[in-house]
Amino acid sequence: MTYIIVLNYNGAKDTVECVRSILNLDYSGFKIIVVDNNSKDGCFELLKESLMNDITLGMNNSMSNYSDGDFSDISLSYFSEDELSEGFNLTEKVSFISSERNGGFSAGNNIGLKLAFSQFDFEYAWILNNDVVVSRDSLQKLIEFKSDKKLGVVGSKIRMYEDSDILQGVGATYSKFTGRVRLVGEGEKDLEDVKDIDFVIGASMFVSKAFLHDVGFLSEDYFLYFEELDWTTRGKEYGYSTKPCLESVIYHKVGASIGSSNDPKKKSLFSDYWYLRNKKVFTKKFYPNYMFFIYFSYILNSLNRLLRGDLRASVQCFEIMLSLRKNPNEESFFLRQLKSIFIYFFNLIYPVVPFFSVKRIVLRAWGIDLGKGSSIHSPVKFYGKGCLKVGDNSVINSGCHLDNRKNIFIGDNVSVAHDVRIFTLGHDVNDSWFSACGKDVKINDRVVIFVGAMIMPGVELGEGVVVYPGSVVTKDVPPYAIVAGVPAKIVGQRSRDLKYTINYNYWFAS
Repeated sequence: MTYIIVLNYNGAKDTVECVRSILNLDYSGFKIIVVDNNSKDGCFELLKESLMNDITLGMNNSMSNYSDGDFSDISLSYFSEDELSEGFNLTEKVSFISSERNGGFSAGNNIGLKLAFSQFDFEYAWILNNDVVVSRDSLQKLIEFKSDKKLGVVGSKIRMYEDSDILQGVGATYSKFTGRVRLVGEGEKDLEDVKDIDFVIGASMFVSKAFLHDVGFLSEDYFLYFEELDWTTRGKEYGYSTKPCLESVIYHKVGASIGSSNDPKKKSLFSDYWYLRNKKVFTKKFYPNYMFFIYFSYILNSLNRLLRGDLRASVQCFEIMLSLRKNPNEESFFLRQLKSIFIYFFNLIYPVVPFFSVKRIVLRAWGIDLGKGSSIHSPVKFYGKGCLKVGDNSVINSGCHLDNRKNIFIGDNVSVAHDVRIFTLGHDVNDSWFSACGKDVKINDRVVIFVGAMIMPGVELGEGVVVYPGSVVTKDVPPYAIVAGVPAKIVGQRSRDLKYTINYNYWFAS
């Protein structure tokens, strides 16, 4: 039995088309495992609807003969990753496994590989990108080609989805000196013979049970890119070779979900980050004596990106070389340092400005919109530039922290007492990379926030809300509610008959 593993991450339509084309294979001895890397695209529901009601989701007409068909009798099951256990038996033709995290290409595929490996009838595993369509005899050809037991990772002939006359490639070579990958056959009409490749293209990787037993599963050191090269290199240590099966043909959309175009000018920063970062990881692991050449290549890579006008990619490359950026979602190290210097000096200058009239000019120059009759008393700590709008006749007292890295909206006649913290940005504690996340904060008219309260990202305080001292507000509060506690809860209601106007706009600043 061959277990076909398809990894989905917010690419439901592509995944559906891929699965439908697999179900049209001439060879029947297979089961499909779809692993979802914590997507938000409703992939399972879309897949179920497509199979039951024959919905093709606007697929490419030229490829429709691969994915058309009546699949209403196909059995489909859903499991969370937590439900999988030792001895778990897959009985359905298509199994959908939902993971609670996006651990990347290897981690997602390893969920499927480990599950397949545990099945009593497991012989082969075929890893497919979700943005491919397979020809009807592609699996049969792979099985016939794999008769040589010392063949490790076997690939397919990969054609472009949008132009099936053109090859994406049949494999790739890797330079230990520069970390450069070159696709063999890229842009050609066809290839009848391939002599030497270093690894197959990860869109189609076919392995045996014996290979997995000897070499192990995909390395999870990379998140994205270099996994297939790592796998192949480890396989060579056990005497396995790697080749493409040129009679097994698939059609690839090429980076549909992550912007991993073969054209460097179209490659996303996210994609570029992982390629640049992982060539260093791979070289340290297998060819540490070549690290000098890899570091030198970073200088050339950075210069190349600068010459084509992509300053952000050039800086990112330099930061990766110096290990200054640990994940692709981080802000540029150098930009962050420059911004922090400006913010530091602004926070030094603002408290020593003696007149409120001059303070207003300074705030306006910093991009802050301060309404008529409103004042911000010193010292106050600003976390960013701009992104703060205060209505008329409002007051923000000394000692407050204003996290204006995202937007803070404050209405009219709002009173913010001493030492209040208003946050718009934090970190996702469940994210693999502890990535920054946040939302705007909105404080409506006549809100009163007492000493030491904390307002968390994304919160909206309705008109007339009162927040008692020391409270931590983590969710929206309805108008005229009085809240207290950690986390803050409604403890009373305020009168709606509010007519006052705040005026703390003195000549001399404090």
